[in-house]
Amino acid sequence: MTHHGVVSIAIVRACLVVLLTTACLGAAPARGDDGSAAASSSAAADQGVVPIAALTGNFWSRPVLTGDWGGPRADLARKGVQFDLGFTQVVQSVVDGGRDTGTRYGGNLDLVVNIDLMRMGLMPGAFVKLRAESRYGQSVNGIAGPILPVNTVSDFPLGSELDETI
Repeated sequence: MTHHGVVSIAIVRACLVVLLTTACLGAAPARGDDGSAAASSSAAADQGVVPIAALTGNFWSRPVLTGDWGGPRADLARKGVQFDLGFTQVVQSVVDGGRDTGTRYGGNLDLVVNIDLMRMGLMPGAFVKLRAESRYGQSVNGIAGPILPVNTVSDFPLGSELDETI
């Protein structure tokens, strides 16, 4: 891993610790039009910029693989912190033509954190989105020989050389 990758991971970890601590300790209560505390936490949870996805349901029908973890993930979402982790693996081969033939394996990891400042009661209509991407392995982009990449998932984030492991 390059020095830049280590710095990026440290920054993402620090941001996540601050955000999760803020959400877990509880942000300021949502205020009504008259300045009083909102009557119910469910009403405050409904007032946010980023909608809360349905985290429950059976394995085959829910939109997220791991569900709501028995409640903590849904609680964090109601407090304004939602996150998603995507993991893509790719195995591709060039069997004929191209600059060379061969099989390559690689993929990417994508972390997205949405911090709904409105739902936290900090700033109406505001949210912060953090995104961290990483890729690993190699793609057939270097051996296939086309002008456009045949696998854009393995093309970003870019290294200094084609198919350089970041």
